[in-house]
Amino acid sequence: MNPMSVGMVSNSAAPFKTKVTVAQTEGQTGSIYRNVKAAYQNQVAAPGADATTKTHADAKLTSIEADLLSNGEKLRYPTALYTAFRDAALATRLVSDSIADGAPGQNLVPYIYFTNEKDASGQYHPFMVVVHYGNPASPNGLKDVPHPPGDGTGDYASPSTKVTRYTNLENYISMIPMKDYGQVAAVGENVLAKSLWGDVPNTTMAKNVYTYADTADNGLLIDGSVMFPAFNNTLVPSHLAGELSASGCHVGQGGGGPHCHADGYQFGAGLGLYNDSDFLGKTHPPVIGFGYDGIALFAVYRSTDTSMKGASTALDAFGGHAHDGLAYHYHAHTVVDYQPANMGASYKSNLHVLMKGAYIGKIGSIPCFRQNNKFENNKYLGGTPSTTGTCAQ
Repeated sequence: MNPMSVGMVSNSAAPFKTKVTVAQTEGQTGSIYRNVKAAYQNQVAAPGADATTKTHADAKLTSIEADLLSNGEKLRYPTALYTAFRDAALATRLVSDSIADGAPGQNLVPYIYFTNEKDASGQYHPFMVVVHYGNPASPNGLKDVPHPPGDGTGDYASPSTKVTRYTNLENYISMIPMKDYGQVAAVGENVLAKSLWGDVPNTTMAKNVYTYADTADNGLLIDGSVMFPAFNNTLVPSHLAGELSASGCHVGQGGGGPHCHADGYQFGAGLGLYNDSDFLGKTHPPVIGFGYDGIALFAVYRSTDTSMKGASTALDAFGGHAHDGLAYHYHAHTVVDYQPANMGASYKSNLHVLMKGAYIGKIGSIPCFRQNNKFENNKYLGGTPSTTGTCAQ
């Protein structure tokens, strides 16, 4: 994650922040259970892995599939994929003491529930709603990052400017669209209100799968961490700045929870998002996340996985493929000897990609896409809005 051998800075660490507590979020007195409408409360009656909430979630998935079919529509993936993701994410617990305000053994994804609301024209829009704290289960390695982001208070070069080496619990409620809205054929077909490409004035770089991406997170991982595009906000691959941990993550400017720009998988290692044990007995790499466009993200194909399904089917420019009856999905993968368009040949290196950045799933018909993640103004989240607008109607 540091191919340019960027040196270790001596700046002091910024203090961690506190944004949320487990008691505020979890349990029947917590914010999730209290704010979700009655129709969905049986899916969040208990945090983490729970047999009763699983029964209700599975039943809701079945009814969602039937509702879509009755309208001539379909889920993007079989219900079994959403169930597998839910079960694994809810079973994820913190096994280190690397979150400043976290406690070993706590849930990292306390709730996942399924909603299915109609828009004003009577069309169903089902979502997998994920409540997560935005942190990995294992040690985050931030103290070993050579050149972490600054805390946003001054000139990075100044010794008095502090850098981000601590992480705290975040408060995320993410919506993964489940209906098959289709895929774009070209990057510019999706329209982003804000993009990395659009935020860099007078850039000569092309609008492509790396640059035409969300300016913040573009998906979530199965441990509750969030993904960011492979490029940073200067349109440079993040790892070139020596700003990522061995896991491919860091805490951004201003502090908070970590986010991941790159895939930290290492053959033979055992403390990553996914490890060799996750491939045992499998015919396909494991699911490790979802883009916010609803496209599933699977692990990398290792050199030893030549007999796995899809191993011989090339990934396209967006970093995904379809095969063996499995709908289109992304894969973590390595782009060998990537040459940044705006940098010299000496900056050529391997990119360890989670999502390159751009969405291939069509986002134009997804209601409330990347906005209004508050119960009081978003019915698709499972709330009971008292306001008006596209997320309340």
